[in-house]
Amino acid sequence: MEKIDKIFTFNSVQEVCKYIERTPNCEKNRTSDDVSERSFIFSGTKSLEEALSLLQNGDNELLKKILAAPNTPKLNAQRQKTSGIEIYRSAQGFVPNIGAVMAGHPVNMYNCRRTFTKSAKILNIIYDISTPQTTPANEILKASTKLFNYIYAKEAEGYRVNLFACCLVYFRTIKQYIMWSVKLKSSDEHFDLLRTAFPLCHPSFLRRVVFALEERANIQAYSNGYGTTLSTSFAKGLMIKNFPNFDYYNIETIENAK
Repeated sequence: MEKIDKIFTFNSVQEVCKYIERTPNCEKNRTSDDVSERSFIFSGTKSLEEALSLLQNGDNELLKKILAAPNTPKLNAQRQKTSGIEIYRSAQGFVPNIGAVMAGHPVNMYNCRRTFTKSAKILNIIYDISTPQTTPANEILKASTKLFNYIYAKEAEGYRVNLFACCLVYFRTIKQYIMWSVKLKSSDEHFDLLRTAFPLCHPSFLRRVVFALEERANIQAYSNGYGTTLSTSFAKGLMIKNFPNFDYYNIETIENAK
């Protein structure tokens, strides 16, 4: 089995934006910076600046489309909690603490209270946004909505989710598999649909933001392109080898997530 030759990781979308803003672009022909009508049709945004703004602040128009679509994610899903009873000493309670009473201690009663413990079950999910350039935007949106529903369902069952978006492609000229990854959600955070909608649902995240990362990594200069998408089975094999503790999904496999 092949290995992933290079992995570029970012711990947040803010890190992605800062890197793009502060790192010189190595390419003369910059697809990410193209402001032509053709580029707008291809990416869904008018410029890289617009894409970065939506990435940082959220895309309200996109969120409306998600919420209006069939099988809308259940926004009221809550993490499952397990409850228990804790006995503790108190100035008031239902039964006296004889020793404390005899000693004249003012906190001389036993009381009880219900306690809740959040589930410690952790899921590490990595969603591959790599798609051929012919993939329609509505298909990307449809698949991502299924991912959202899956995450909400798992959190309702008591799981805590670490969520990553990645782009895994092959560069034929240099014969390397290269991946860009950004963390969208930590397990101690509730799922924020507005904040995660753009990187997972909008084609501009791949076709402007990730392309901008590639241009700054100086890969296009010697590979003549932005990489080739992999077959689902091959990509999944690579991910299992490199990230054995992660559940890998993409536009094809999210349908069967359990």
